[in-house]
Amino acid sequence: MNDLQQLIRKYTVQEDRKIKRICAPLKDYLGVSYFSYFTISPNGDFAFLSNYPEEVEFYFSEQLYKTCPYFVHPDLLRAGWAVDDTTPDQPYSDFIENRYGVRRLLFLIDKEGDKLDGYIFTNKSSEKNDLNIYLSKLELLRKFGRYFVKEASPLIRKIQSEQYNIRKALGEAFEKPFASTLLGRDDKQAEGFLKTILPLSKREQDCVDLYRKGHSAQATAAILGLSRRTVENYFENIKNKLGYESKRDLLS
Repeated sequence: MNDLQQLIRKYTVQEDRKIKRICAPLKDYLGVSYFSYFTISPNGDFAFLSNYPEEVEFYFSEQLYKTCPYFVHPDLLRAGWAVDDTTPDQPYSDFIENRYGVRRLLFLIDKEGDKLDGYIFTNKSSEKNDLNIYLSKLELLRKFGRYFVKEASPLIRKIQSEQYNIRKALGEAFEKPFASTLLGRDDKQAEGFLKTILPLSKREQDCVDLYRKGHSAQATAAILGLSRRTVENYFENIKNKLGYESKRDLLS
């Protein structure tokens, strides 16, 4: 069992009654059975709570969270809402519908400064899950999310005191491009294609021509009347456009 599994078991599973009590108004008044909450700090400190421990324990024990780039890069999440069918987790939602008979409905993200709170609303598949109904209650769902954070704040603080850092735990996941995405030096067909759809500017082409004649970045800058930093920026743009890993690939 890893640290995150222990955290889920310690707080979501063992504190199940307390969490269900806080979530009761959601079911009683809005007809939504299940709710999950997560928060991530800019440096990766992570907390997660849910009133559906069976599904959540499965998600974390199977380490499916490792497929979610937003846990490593929370800055990619924007404040707002999304329906489940438009999220990268949609295949998992199909799976839990078959396994547990539940369907994720909506995701809400609150951001205030560096603070990020995420709310996931899930219901039984047998319920009438008309998204228009829930979208019409969007502001009520958002208010419930903030109510949950207030009522569960002692639990949330306890989790945060454990200082579990999901960014450190996942390491370089989603950080590095696959080598196979880079073009080979002899892939002239792909290079021609990219030059057509992402043509080099005149200055970028000047930099390539001078580099192929043997001029250094500093010499190229002097010839073109530019700063060396500007020339290096041009070369970065050229590499990105053509899919090259190194400036040396331009010599092929």
